[in-house]
Amino acid sequence: MDVEELLRQQAEAESAAAAADANKVPELAAPTPAEPMKIWVGGDSITQTFGTSFQRITQSTGIFTPTLDFRVSTGLARPDYFNWPEHLVKNVLPANPAILVIMFGANDGQNMVDAQNKVLERFSEPWLAEYRRRVAATMDLLKSPTNDRITIWCGPPPMGPGTKTKGMDELSYIYWTEAQSRPWIQYFDTWPFFTDSDFQFVANLPNADGVVRGMRQKDNVHLSTVGGDRLTWAVIGRIGKLVDLSAGKVTPPPAQGPPPSVVERTEIPPQMPGAE
Repeated sequence: MDVEELLRQQAEAESAAAAADANKVPELAAPTPAEPMKIWVGGDSITQTFGTSFQRITQSTGIFTPTLDFRVSTGLARPDYFNWPEHLVKNVLPANPAILVIMFGANDGQNMVDAQNKVLERFSEPWLAEYRRRVAATMDLLKSPTNDRITIWCGPPPMGPGTKTKGMDELSYIYWTEAQSRPWIQYFDTWPFFTDSDFQFVANLPNADGVVRGMRQKDNVHLSTVGGDRLTWAVIGRIGKLVDLSAGKVTPPPAQGPPPSVVERTEIPPQMPGAE
């Protein structure tokens, strides 16, 4: 076997190893009080209450340094109003957060304009294709070149009857399917945490202590502080499956966390019957 063939085999092996590494969920060092983990939470206005809860609770664990960055009336549909991909690349990623927790969708159920200045009617097939393209591109931008960052991409919660915020089930399906081929993106399914056993919207739900509390604000769109706390503990639980959090105070108080029986779905359907 000549040198050139050996070099070719070596290059193939290195390429295969690099591809395998790229398909692994990033492995992050366990945070400690001495070396807390930078964690960023942001997105649209639903992230305002959720993010405030997330910032407070993650800070209290003693192992995170959280940053909250929500923008009212934003999403991926109107980059002319606020350009999230640009903001993430220019202003968020340079701070080197190890974990990002992100949520979009509530403001994205509107007509969009594509690169050819063509107006796309909301939730039409061309609209869905363009929105999927934007989601995929944003997810790709969040990949760390050294594979040392995880993004928890939260699907939006279901909206209450009569709201103008529609199509969250269809958007969630896009987020979930695009995340499947991107191990640095971990989709988090919020839907079961704010619905009944049939996955239908419910404004009031019991936490782990059995006490029923209001999870939503009066508009049935935004989360209450109680709902924000509930979602925060659920997301921390998901992070704990990816990162060793044993050095922190990460056991949810029963009055704040969801019942253990409430878990994410293993698959997200293209549509949810009865959803707004």
